[in-house]
Amino acid sequence: MKWFLLFFFFQFDRALAGKAIDINAFLKNSHCGEQIKNLTESWNSSGQWQEDFRQKHQALVIKTPTNQLGTWIVLQKTEKSHQISAQRISPNTQLQVSWSWPGCTQKLAEIALTEKNKSDEPAESEVASFDDGSLQKLIDEKKDGIIYALSPHMNLSVEAIPIIEKVAEKLNVKLTMLVDSTESKIKNKDAFILAMKSQELILRGMSMHYPCIILYSKNGKFSGVYPGRKSENEYLEFAREFLK
Repeated sequence: MKWFLLFFFFQFDRALAGKAIDINAFLKNSHCGEQIKNLTESWNSSGQWQEDFRQKHQALVIKTPTNQLGTWIVLQKTEKSHQISAQRISPNTQLQVSWSWPGCTQKLAEIALTEKNKSDEPAESEVASFDDGSLQKLIDEKKDGIIYALSPHMNLSVEAIPIIEKVAEKLNVKLTMLVDSTESKIKNKDAFILAMKSQELILRGMSMHYPCIILYSKNGKFSGVYPGRKSENEYLEFAREFLK
């Protein structure tokens, strides 16, 4: 049973990290592959394609960040027809593109995402938000750092706080603590804990499991998500491997 659990959590860690995908292999034998690749390049794809942890039935979903924080590209390919649809997801809009076959005629739809109602914003006594703008400010500091996401209802999340604080101290890096965004009604007893509202971090998988960490470097690179309560040495090993 112990070995089964270890294997399960190893596979879960890999799923959140996102298996790297060769975009050329993904597009092989697909209708309109050249048009799709040209579109993703025009959308400023970073080329860092990976499997999406939110896989859909009978479809393979992959995604990549762009050069704009909070904006990602998602491709979905049906298993039987090999047809692909594309989405460009940004904080305010979502572009959806599909191609008809034969002929590869492009169909574009733009969806304006509903703006946050002011009444949805946390009150002064509640948890303040950490959005993509907040994340950009961290990156602009040109320093290494750790982002730790937790759920106050999960004991392991709370237990790991002093561990991750010690790790950040040993590495001499900035630590940002975020709480599950669905917990915005919890009173902010610790002013340093913010509600995670960053689409960039959510698309990177930080809302899939608590606790988890993600690291960012002084040159604006992100690590994969490292989920679960870990020991101090495990956190240090993961961080040093990324920051070296």
